[in-house]
Amino acid sequence: LSCFAVFSLSGWRGLWHCAFPIVFCMTALPWPVWIEDGLTKSLMHWNASAGAECLTMMGHPALARGNLILIGSSWVNVEEACSGIRSLQTAFMVSLFFGEFHRLGWIARAALMLSSFLVAFVLNFGRTVTLTYLGGQGGPALTEKWHDTVGNVAMVLCLLAGWLLAEIFSRR
Repeated sequence: LSCFAVFSLSGWRGLWHCAFPIVFCMTALPWPVWIEDGLTKSLMHWNASAGAECLTMMGHPALARGNLILIGSSWVNVEEACSGIRSLQTAFMVSLFFGEFHRLGWIARAALMLSSFLVAFVLNFGRTVTLTYLGGQGGPALTEKWHDTVGNVAMVLCLLAGWLLAEIFSRR
């Protein structure tokens, strides 16, 4: 409706000028269930498996079963919220915003988006490994204590990395 209103008032030129801000607001909405569900399940399984392997290589034996990781005598659950879908959505929004802010070309915007996704994956993987390690050392209580703090640090780092990547792409 907003696009139609802008088109009615100022034609194609006005719509072209206002289309990005109007559509950008939609990126804050939840993704369609079929996309989010498929991504979430895949990310939970990948995160748990890779996290268990990483911890085992670091000398802390861990075993992944679905989206659960057994480390020591503690089970750590990689839930939907921890699967990285929110980090991906944040990376998507940040890369779109800074791509438009810096008026990057389409190739630079695509590269910014892909690199932002990669950063989100890496940071979320680090979050999973950190919380699983803490769960193995101090049990579920320690994981619960640090869960929000580690998640917030990962989110802030994701935002900063998106900004820095955009600055790098804008200088090229």
